[in-house]
Amino acid sequence: MAVSGLLVRLDAAVEAVSALFMGALSILVFIGVVYRYVLVAPIAWIEEVVRLCLVWVTFLGAYLAMRRGRHIAMDVVYERLGPGGRRVADAAGSALLAVFLLVLAWYGTRYARAFMGARSPYLGFPQGVTYFALPVGAVLLLLALGPACARLVRPAPSDGGPRP
Repeated sequence: MAVSGLLVRLDAAVEAVSALFMGALSILVFIGVVYRYVLVAPIAWIEEVVRLCLVWVTFLGAYLAMRRGRHIAMDVVYERLGPGGRRVADAAGSALLAVFLLVLAWYGTRYARAFMGARSPYLGFPQGVTYFALPVGAVLLLLALGPACARLVRPAPSDGGPRP
């Protein structure tokens, strides 16, 4: 199986996990609002779980957006560059993003590990579980950046290479 096949399978897995987090997030926010404002009996632990889901769905969603080419871009400037300028901008942007993601993965791992001993106030789960979304998201984004960088080296004949 080629690398692209593995990435497609990874995409499907990340999409499924993201959908579970998003579903839980939606249901819990609804329940939390009903209990807080209708029944006037707030459920304290819901906020902890919602925060966990929101952090994870953000980083997993960033990976999916990059794989699908859906991140925002400054097309006004980019489109005014010639093909050579676009390749330079793509290469520089990819290099800077890779450095940022490597730093995020490194420090995110250290941060998550530092908080594994800290427990959430209501449910008592390790806070590092929430923060571990940082390095996981950074590694996933680095994996998504790989094919985009490969296209920079060997662009498609029709377009001069898609942006990462």
